[in-house]
Amino acid sequence: PEGGAKLDRRRDGGPERNILTVSIGVDVQAKETLARVRQSMTKSLDRSITRSANWASQFKDAVILGGDDDDDDAQHSWAEYISHVIALPWKLLFACVPPVDFCSGWLCFFCALLAIGFVTMIINDMASLLGCTMCISDEITAITFVALGTSLPDTFASM
Repeated sequence: PEGGAKLDRRRDGGPERNILTVSIGVDVQAKETLARVRQSMTKSLDRSITRSANWASQFKDAVILGGDDDDDDAQHSWAEYISHVIALPWKLLFACVPPVDFCSGWLCFFCALLAIGFVTMIINDMASLLGCTMCISDEITAITFVALGTSLPDTFASM
């Protein structure tokens, strides 16, 4: 035997029989480390399940008319159905922004910035098309229609 192993001729056999007795002892430190890792993994799994459920609820709320209202028997008007259908693509776009549960909210922040930039790009193109159709320069269109469209909601909210 090599490496300091010793064979007992009475229990392990002799040169004619290759028998080996292995005794495995409990390593307390390894057991405690394994318990800590298991506990950490359980917490991580629980957080991951909660994060996924929060993100899934964003999509559910975007698709269902009335969002997260608990009143399932609510009667909706035809105007609510029409506005829901018109807003559905935008709701689904912003439901793609992850909840603040991921990366301490930083992933939500940067994804929201990207989504706002995308919407700003669309508003810019639509305003440019409107100005082109009405034979108005981009600067005048931006000063009148875009500024008016962003200021009117604030005006009505402050009344």
